[in-house]
Amino acid sequence: MKLKQHTCFKLSKLLIALLAILLLTSCSGIGTLHAPPPLFETVMEEPDTVFVTRGTVEDLTIEQGITRFPTVSAHLETGSGVIKTVYAMPGDVVSEGQIIARLDTPELDEMIELLEKSIEKELLFHQLFLRESSALINLQSSSGSGGQLALLRLERSHAIDRHEIEMEEMEIRLDNLLERRAQAEITAPADGEVVFTLLPGVWVNALDAVAHIAIPEGLFVEYIGIPQLVWWDFERIQGIIDGVAYDLTPIQFSRAERIAFQNMGIEMPVRFSINTGSPDLIGAEKTVFITKYISYAEDTLRVPSYVVFSPRLPLLDGFGSYVYRLGNGSQEIVYITTGIVTDQYTEILYGLDEGDVIVVKR
Repeated sequence: MKLKQHTCFKLSKLLIALLAILLLTSCSGIGTLHAPPPLFETVMEEPDTVFVTRGTVEDLTIEQGITRFPTVSAHLETGSGVIKTVYAMPGDVVSEGQIIARLDTPELDEMIELLEKSIEKELLFHQLFLRESSALINLQSSSGSGGQLALLRLERSHAIDRHEIEMEEMEIRLDNLLERRAQAEITAPADGEVVFTLLPGVWVNALDAVAHIAIPEGLFVEYIGIPQLVWWDFERIQGIIDGVAYDLTPIQFSRAERIAFQNMGIEMPVRFSINTGSPDLIGAEKTVFITKYISYAEDTLRVPSYVVFSPRLPLLDGFGSYVYRLGNGSQEIVYITTGIVTDQYTEILYGLDEGDVIVVKR
């Protein structure tokens, strides 16, 4: 029994020792937790070296874009309905207030038509009445019947008053109907060129954008094709236009614009405004090389990435990497804390100083 207990105790100690060795060899961090490879063998010739320098470390990608004029939306103010007619197509130049499209309003159109005909008939009947009453008054004047003449003139005066009141009421009704129909018209909010419009037969609700109009006031940058990454994946965005760099700011689309893209079956583009330099002097349809900085550090310590050893199983990001520093003719292992790591440079946050000499890996 004692022999078994002793054997179990020895096995437990062995397992604990093995676990400790695995932990020490797999962890990365500060000091000697990570087991680096041996130092380079001493050779007669001097090893290749690089210096720790100060500069920019950036991880970026470049896309192609094009400058466009900004757009405004021509949208349905109130109500809802189906687009019946589109009067301006992409490429057309429109003026502020010009009708872009009209909804289908058959019942309202019929009411307006009937009322307009009623007004025309009322005017015609009134003109006939005026001619007939004038003839009767002239006849009574020639016959010398004073009482009958006064009655005819009174009836004519009352008829004219009634006609004016009825015409005023009908005109008010017609104005109300025309105003209702005008609310079903979509007009251009500004002078410019139509970029796109919805097609007839599309159902739209209040505030839905029916057309977009480009206005020559300022510029924005739009991707050519579908970008690989959306704008919020980046810390900094610049556009190179004719060799000049401009800072770019993402443009947020309104609800009406998003609905318009959805209704047209168009994937919403990624756009940026130009907010530095003199964008008003650039013009539209210019090619833009959009530089998107995934990470960016300016005026920081850096070394070429190919001189840095990285742990296989890092305990914490940025810890556990090391380099071989050369000093007084000998090499030493120096553990470092890294920041941004790119194919070209690695940012050094801790462990090295500017001007340190680093041995190049073989």
